[in-house]
Amino acid sequence: TCGTSHVSFCASLGADHVIDYHKEDWHQAIPPRSLDMVYDTVALKGTGDLAYDVLKDGGFFVTLLQQGLASTATSLRRPSVKQHFFLLDASDHTRLDVLRAIAEQGKLRGHIDRNFSIAQVASAVNASISGHTCGKISVVPSGAFDSTTSVAFV
Repeated sequence: TCGTSHVSFCASLGADHVIDYHKEDWHQAIPPRSLDMVYDTVALKGTGDLAYDVLKDGGFFVTLLQQGLASTATSLRRPSVKQHFFLLDASDHTRLDVLRAIAEQGKLRGHIDRNFSIAQVASAVNASISGHTCGKISVVPSGAFDSTTSVAFV
């Protein structure tokens, strides 16, 4: 899903169907029990319950925060659907190593909207909470990059 101004960009990445969240609700745009996996990057409460409706039997729901998980009642009604939340622990880099390996194979590409220096952290936070970025925001060490440098990393 994305906003209207990013539909073309998302389509250029190879999405089969881009859902403009200003025009339609994702859980109504997707036919029931039609997806193998839902990867939720917003993690709003209730998202997991909605995701279970569009997941096939044996499907997976992955969210960034525990609050996005489906309720116990929903998960008990569809025991073949599995759910997980993806919390990164700074002391355990194994999950990041998996993503790094996939990126090094060229199968995962990050898109950096803007780079900020350490001195610009407040501006980076404001850009992030504005909700109008296309890709990720990067804060880089002083002297490593300038604000126009294109960075490809995960």
